[in-house]
Amino acid sequence: MTSRQTCLYFVNTSSPCSLSGINTTLQNAGYNIPVSLTDFDCSTLPIEPNTGQDGRGVLLISLERLIGLARVLLIPNITNGHNIPRLSNVAVSKPNSNSLNVNWKMNGERDKIEEYGILWRKRAENEAPAYQHIHTKVENHVFTNIDPNVQYEVLVTAIAPNWVPEPFTLVVSPEVSFNEFCESEKVGTPEAFGIFVWPETPVENRSTLPCPYNPESFASRECLYANPTESGNVWGPIDVTKCKYNDVRSKDLFLLAQKEVNNSNVVETSQEVKNLSSVNPPQTLQPGDISNIATVLAKIVSVPQKANEISDDFFTTVDNVLDSRIENVLASQQNANSSSRIVEALNNLLEALVIGPRNKFVKVNRNYAINLQVVQPQTFTGLSFSGIVRKSHESSLKKNSISAKDDDSVPTAANSAASISVPRTVFNESTITNRSIQQTAIFVLYKETKFFRVFFVDSSETANRLNSFVIAGSIKGLSVANLSEPVKIVLQRIVPGDTNSTLCSYWDFNLGNWSQEGCRFERVLGDGRILCNCNHLTNFAMLMDINPEPTKHDRILGVISYVGCALSLAGLILTIITILILRDLRNKIPSQILLNFCIALSLSLIVFLAAAERSKTSSLAGCRTAAIALHYFLLATFLWMAIEAFNMYLAFVKVFPNSSPSKFMLKCCLIAWGLPVIIVAITMIAALDKYGDDT
Repeated sequence: MTSRQTCLYFVNTSSPCSLSGINTTLQNAGYNIPVSLTDFDCSTLPIEPNTGQDGRGVLLISLERLIGLARVLLIPNITNGHNIPRLSNVAVSKPNSNSLNVNWKMNGERDKIEEYGILWRKRAENEAPAYQHIHTKVENHVFTNIDPNVQYEVLVTAIAPNWVPEPFTLVVSPEVSFNEFCESEKVGTPEAFGIFVWPETPVENRSTLPCPYNPESFASRECLYANPTESGNVWGPIDVTKCKYNDVRSKDLFLLAQKEVNNSNVVETSQEVKNLSSVNPPQTLQPGDISNIATVLAKIVSVPQKANEISDDFFTTVDNVLDSRIENVLASQQNANSSSRIVEALNNLLEALVIGPRNKFVKVNRNYAINLQVVQPQTFTGLSFSGIVRKSHESSLKKNSISAKDDDSVPTAANSAASISVPRTVFNESTITNRSIQQTAIFVLYKETKFFRVFFVDSSETANRLNSFVIAGSIKGLSVANLSEPVKIVLQRIVPGDTNSTLCSYWDFNLGNWSQEGCRFERVLGDGRILCNCNHLTNFAMLMDINPEPTKHDRILGVISYVGCALSLAGLILTIITILILRDLRNKIPSQILLNFCIALSLSLIVFLAAAERSKTSSLAGCRTAAIALHYFLLATFLWMAIEAFNMYLAFVKVFPNSSPSKFMLKCCLIAWGLPVIIVAITMIAALDKYGDDT
């Protein structure tokens, strides 16, 4: 086999060595890429005919200049390199704004390859620039000093020892939605290092701010170029090593949320967040702590390879957050969408779990229970899941709280607090392509519904509240929507009420609130439970009107209560005024006791009347404040009544007092006004959630 050198297509087409049909020739040879060659002088090469012995020359390109053509060999009857193993996993990424990284793998024996060739150029809507080219012996290349605001296309090929190239593989750099700055951002928590307001910062620059609790020191943060899968720029972790903090646990959770989680540290991270969330009492988790926990959990589930290993720690962490105070959970959801992020992370973890040989997974925690079932689409006859809670006020779920059976009938167990039935036709209407592959059905029962406890207002401005446990159903990797045969959900009402205001709802992660789209109230079952039908799978619950339409008896009792309280309050105020005006009465101990009693009872009535309309406001804080105040003033009222009785005992039985009147009244005030403070404070510490709840 002989070879002859030739020069193809110099810029000046009148050159003695030019061959104007280079692109057509390349296309015929299997390379559909336009090439302009300008990097060497053809006149230095010997001129030879450009046809083979039989006139059927096929291009063979030496990659000493790759398409720059330091030489081109014409060898008859040689193909264009399809006998060379094709490159795989060719990818291009931007590790930073000014560089481009190209990686690939070789399928087959490495000794079949002489080297690799790379063509690259900027992408343009109109006329694209010519390709530049390089050669390399390794399976990656980094381009530097590139334009950060431009997209690039890269063609990679493998070259055999006889210089025959494999057809090129085209890859394109990430689409440019490049912003030269990281936007201003407010982060941090008062419990940890304080609140930082980071200003708009140029990419690959570091911003510094004074530490909130020790302004003489500084925190810093770098604006990074985004990962290839992201758009725009991203803020890096915050360096707060010189900053003071308020709370140790909040500080540790803040730092943990800044940490990158990968396959090597995911187990350690899951243990750490579990331990931090378990610090007694767990009710002390603050809104910022819950937000940081949500961030850590989302990072943990991004490493699905260790899902089974970290699942117990993950479940415990979620349980601990559900033990937090309701106002902190709601505040964290409102400020950082924390509840939705935790529920979504839990769903992602359940999808990543590998189920054992028994084809099911059951986990019962204090506040929620999980049931995973492996199902076969070809033989699927429906699936029902029930959550059994004997008493709504039970401190935790029992081991036998959940059950599942292979049919789509509505569960009839009277003690079933929440049930869901998946129809047998669900796989027929889904996007599944291979029905021979086993699928995983996922069910979760939330006894503690703090993640979903938001006040909902519908289009008629009627306030509604969650009045059932939350039950969730899904099928791993399957989008279940617009079913012709609905999913049936049965829910037990926590508080009896008028079913005319019942709203069958699902949790919309985008809204961070309840929605009724695709769900409808069907009927009330014989045992009083509510049957709902929905055309999709997700988290379901029942909402009811907090202020149902009052009956005739309710209206009459309401009028009597308001009139009676108003008359009592008027009489008490007149009594107070009379005692204060008349000096003789004001100086007597019985009158002073009566004065304090009237003040305590008056304040109790005022708080009661103001709180009677609490359902017309969506403020949980206002409702809780009213409950605490009512508790305090009623206790004070009862104590002043007791002091009144004690004073009568002294007057009729022990005629001669042992102490002066001034000291006696001081002791009475300390007991009647001070003791309720202690009782209410202890109650707030032990069970703050009980103030302003459904009771």
